[in-house]
Amino acid sequence: MGITFNISGGLNDDVFGKSIAPIVSFLQRRDEAAVQNQVYPKIFKEIKSTHYGEKYSSLTAMSDFEPTPEGGSIPQMDMRQGFGKIVENVQWTGKFIITKRAMREALLPDLTGRPRQFIDSYHRAKENHAACLLGSAVSGRSSVRQGYYDFDLTTADGRTLFAVDHPSALESVSAVQSNKFSDAFSNEALMLASTAMQNITGDAGETLEIAPDTIVIPNIGALKAEVFSALGADKSPDTANNGFNYNYGMWNVIVWPALNRYVSGKPWMLLDSKYVQRTNALVFQNRQELEVDVFMSQNNKDTEWAGDAVFAGGFIDWRGIAVGGVAGGTELE
Repeated sequence: MGITFNISGGLNDDVFGKSIAPIVSFLQRRDEAAVQNQVYPKIFKEIKSTHYGEKYSSLTAMSDFEPTPEGGSIPQMDMRQGFGKIVENVQWTGKFIITKRAMREALLPDLTGRPRQFIDSYHRAKENHAACLLGSAVSGRSSVRQGYYDFDLTTADGRTLFAVDHPSALESVSAVQSNKFSDAFSNEALMLASTAMQNITGDAGETLEIAPDTIVIPNIGALKAEVFSALGADKSPDTANNGFNYNYGMWNVIVWPALNRYVSGKPWMLLDSKYVQRTNALVFQNRQELEVDVFMSQNNKDTEWAGDAVFAGGFIDWRGIAVGGVAGGTELE
């Protein structure tokens, strides 16, 4: 959608108009460049929200076709309501000021430096919000506070995103499932975790054909070395016969520095990016993109640029992602 600018009357005269137009153009270019560097859309599914919040619900899979004798009654296929959850949107705001003198004299540091930092701050807020949600979930929390708001880290089943006891929506399916593992990263752990994800079933016990394709890690040197060492060669140097490395060429890797402040140790995540995009698993709702109001202060004639946006992230379905290397997780086998 891009940035929307609302410029108050009186600011389009010769003095201020000549300065405002280049600033607006600069902000737009900076916004376009910043969008290209965003990490969270590669992990979350971005959704255009049209309400104060969005409700997500699901249906269990239909029961299977059954062998039926000739002339026999066709059995009713059962489908039931699954878990549901509401993710509410939140307003985020900020502003900067350019003095009357800077506008009149066209002082370059003020006319480019502050707008640049303003746009960077906006996009950093979105990145940090998504990283805060995901990193706090890795740390085992069920909610996290940012500013005046407590953000829910549970999924529609009521468990936190990463848990060892995710239940089914059907009482008839009593088994719980895990997407939280204690094993440190290794070639073997990667294979075992991906297998565990492939074996995850839906609420009715049906196979979901989950296929993890992405590794997500914080920017930790030792962990990066382990991951890229495991993935970077087509042979396994740990075996006497230099056997084939079954993980070679199979994975995308996302190193996300924004996670560092929210996690401890060396956690690593597996993501089925296609599953996340075709389902409402990890969502990032955009209710209103950045809108900027430009007006002149009556106190000192300085120009104020006030921005607000409405967005929020949340977790609905845990099945598209798993974490390893965390305390209290299931041991892979």
